Amino acid sequence: MPEESLNDTPQQRARKAFIDLVTREEDAAIDLAQAALLIALEEYPDLDIASCITQLDLLAQRVRSELGLPGPKVYPSPSRSCTWKLANALAYRSRA
Repeated sequence: MPEESLNDTPQQRARKAFIDLVTREEDAAIDLAQAALLIALEEYPDLDIASCITQLDLLAQRVRSELGLPGPKVYPSPSRSCTWKLANALAYRSRA
């Protein structure tokens, strides 16, 4: 985890965590979901990354099921709040 200052804003902490993630791993090993959520965290400081990762995993399981790939049979619906915040943040970033 990056060095944090007591005076860092949530956005500064998110940016430092993102920089730490992408600079400490080989390109192939970077967790892209976590990296995207750290970017979203700058805009949504209350975003629960662990919950969003869980929601993304659930979506992936549903896709596997639709494609006939092995996986669990029952999937809870992902949180609309998390999905909306992530989509919003990514769309905003792509326009910049």
